[in-house]
Amino acid sequence: TPFMLDGFETSLSACCGLAIYPDNAYNCEYLMRSANSALNHAKKMGRNTYQFFDKDRHTLDPTELTKESALFKAITNNEFELYFQPKFDAQHNQLYGFEALVRWPQEDGSVINPDEFIPLAEQNGAIIPLTQLLMEQLLNQLAQWRKQSISFGNVAINISALHFQQSSLIETLIDNLAKFDVPAHCLELEITESAMMDNPEFAEQQMKRIKSIGVHIALDDFGTGHSSLSYLKRFPIDTLKIDKSFVKDIDKNEQDRNITATIVRLAKYLDINVVAEGVETEEQAYMLHIMGCHFQQGYYYCKPLKANQVSEFINDTLEKQQSS
Repeated sequence: TPFMLDGFETSLSACCGLAIYPDNAYNCEYLMRSANSALNHAKKMGRNTYQFFDKDRHTLDPTELTKESALFKAITNNEFELYFQPKFDAQHNQLYGFEALVRWPQEDGSVINPDEFIPLAEQNGAIIPLTQLLMEQLLNQLAQWRKQSISFGNVAINISALHFQQSSLIETLIDNLAKFDVPAHCLELEITESAMMDNPEFAEQQMKRIKSIGVHIALDDFGTGHSSLSYLKRFPIDTLKIDKSFVKDIDKNEQDRNITATIVRLAKYLDINVVAEGVETEEQAYMLHIMGCHFQQGYYYCKPLKANQVSEFINDTLEKQQSS
């Protein structure tokens, strides 16, 4: 039965994963791991259901427990580093802003990309403290750039569906913006479609509250999930991000080209900015430009930068603009 929580109508559903001792595991740690694996399968089955652990369907890699332990340790010790992917306005040939991307440096000098550890963090709940850590790290960096009078535009950062669904998100944002003395318009939250699927009513109210404090909102990977045009009408979105899967073959595949052009036109009609991700070639950049998708990011323009490289990059970009 729906109930009121902090002025919002809220309803609860449950997913349950079950594991049985000793059939599925021989100790408590692996038993919990088996139950969690079954829980993940229940979520994939449509939620609000339960699933028993099935050893034929699920495999438990002992190294996963080691990775999980290392991940929690890395969060405690703040071992993560932010890189910054420039976003360009191709129409005016100028820098538009950045997207903050997380990397996990290792002692041997290698770097683990988010595709390898973010899914694990989402499974075990570490994604919330990780996102909070990265948010503070980002705002601290923006505060330093502001003191150095570096014009970085606005900077986007991804937040997970779990983090987006936290009722304390807004208060945490307000507190952190005040703590680091960063204006809200400098920050953009990238939210995936899945974050809005479970409870659209809550998502709508949450996004309105985010907008009310001046933070921008981008809908990430548009077109790859459960896309609904009603989202664009219903939710207060500032930016649509076209997924790189459409951009990759835009100069070769007519369907990708037509889909991308349609998204761009639709966004313009609704007065929503649109950013294309994964631009790697001059041909892709040109085709997006003639479609009217002027905001672009990808290796064609620049690879992700370390924080200490951003200032020099901005200065070089300004010099090129002035000389042209």
